[in-house]
Amino acid sequence: MIRFIGFAILCFALTTSAQAYVDITPSLGSVINDAQSITVLKVEKVSRERQIVVYKKVADLKGETADTPIRHRVAHGFHPREPRMVLEWAEPGEMAICFTTGGASVVCTGHYWYQCAALEDHWWTMTTGRPELSLAYYGQPEKLREQIPPILAGKEQVVTVVSHGSNQGIFQYNNVAYQKVLRGRDCPVWRIRASLKMPERVWEVGDKGSPWVVGPGAAGPEDVPALIASLQAHEARMRLEAAEELGLIGAPAQLALAPLERAFHDPDPLVRASAARASALIGDEDGPALAELERLLRNESAAARKAAAIALGDLGNQAKSAVGALREAMSDQDPLVKWAVAEALGRIGPDAAPAIPALAAALRDPACRVMAADALGAMGTASRGAVPLLLDGLRGEDPDFRWTSAVALTRIDAKTAREAIPVFVEQLKKGDHRARWDALMYISPMGLEAIDAAPAVRAIVLERGNGVAAETLAAIAGPAGIDALPVLLEVLADDWDTTASIAKLGPKAIPAILAHLNNPQIKNRALAVKALELLAPQSKEAAVALGRLVQHADPEVRSAAEASVAKLAGGE
Repeated sequence: MIRFIGFAILCFALTTSAQAYVDITPSLGSVINDAQSITVLKVEKVSRERQIVVYKKVADLKGETADTPIRHRVAHGFHPREPRMVLEWAEPGEMAICFTTGGASVVCTGHYWYQCAALEDHWWTMTTGRPELSLAYYGQPEKLREQIPPILAGKEQVVTVVSHGSNQGIFQYNNVAYQKVLRGRDCPVWRIRASLKMPERVWEVGDKGSPWVVGPGAAGPEDVPALIASLQAHEARMRLEAAEELGLIGAPAQLALAPLERAFHDPDPLVRASAARASALIGDEDGPALAELERLLRNESAAARKAAAIALGDLGNQAKSAVGALREAMSDQDPLVKWAVAEALGRIGPDAAPAIPALAAALRDPACRVMAADALGAMGTASRGAVPLLLDGLRGEDPDFRWTSAVALTRIDAKTAREAIPVFVEQLKKGDHRARWDALMYISPMGLEAIDAAPAVRAIVLERGNGVAAETLAAIAGPAGIDALPVLLEVLADDWDTTASIAKLGPKAIPAILAHLNNPQIKNRALAVKALELLAPQSKEAAVALGRLVQHADPEVRSAAEASVAKLAGGE
């Protein structure tokens, strides 16, 4: 049973799992159950220059904590985006829910989570963003505050989460690894039943046929009329949140399209941005939503311009017609707006290629160069012209720019990205489990171009027996990564189809595969047969072995071998 001890990520402590840390993200029930204390916090003061947020305790939901102010230094993360997410959210009066065990805590700000470690005198320091915990809860902290006590009392509560699991065929690995925040069109939400009895991990909650899933969206069609009425509320925040909720419902909220369009004339530009975003997410493909967001990019309010850019990014390539307006907005004088525009272009992806020159120019701007590098990487090979500037970033002294430049290069040109290998090796040698997993994920698609990282990856395989590292070693070293084979076979026996990774090790893997097949205690031996099938085109020994396996005593092995032989012979 996988547990989060002190909310640490244990992915690399496991010896047989090829799951990413996303898969072992705890469910809300597990987070609540494991926490020694659960505290409602309210932002009292914030200093963005000093990167400090001061909270005041509002209430204890579990356990008892001191009434003294709680101070968070928000200065760390795996991506520069992570502390910004917290500092830009932290306005006085905003509410958060803090789950603490020992000297570690995770804080839910609603649509983002982050992790802290205790220092002294009620000081805490942010250690990393935890965007994957949006798979456990995604919604207003005020609502979560109301739902936790019934859950603690043994009751079920319907909560909103970002969807992850086979129920909808949606998995969030790349969004977490590259975007570090889960929101927008490619991160739809669904409602689940949360309780202390729910599965411990988010991927189990969303499994096919799961009894925990209520349905897609933040609410059902029956909730749409009340939200439409809230678009007329006196308080701008209520109008904004109503529009946001309608967008999270998606297509079933078609009834709200006309009221949302009327909200484009709201006196508050932030409400207009939220209404336009919701209209587009519901499915107003050819309507005026994008035009409204483009207008807001030119609004006199920097907050409105930033909100419009974020909304366009949330729409992904649906916003490709706005690329021209976003490209012009890259010259905005407000650094927060410029950052949001660069992020939006990256989330639109390759369709935003016309903005590449503007993003390349932004690599010289210290205020937004890391996000510009991030966006260029998201556009892939089209960004080759920016490679020299990214290489400059790789050789510079700014650690954030070095890291984002290195990741961008792996997505643009694997051959050039060989120069970034020392940056990833540095991460692989760190004691932080998530840092190592991220580095492995970035270098694995480079294939043999990343072979210089093989010694560091091999050390992880031999020391920890980790399936992710074993698959990476096979990908970047090929036959020279044969040390990965025992771990890959062990993972294969644990229901993980790593046949392609095994095949990359070449004919030297065949004796171990055959021994694996002859062990009656092994599950899913048909997958090992598949590995032989993949090796057969390059190895006569594998082809001969498959021919013999059609006579195997085990019907599962025999049937798999017959199918492989027929496929290799050109049959069905």
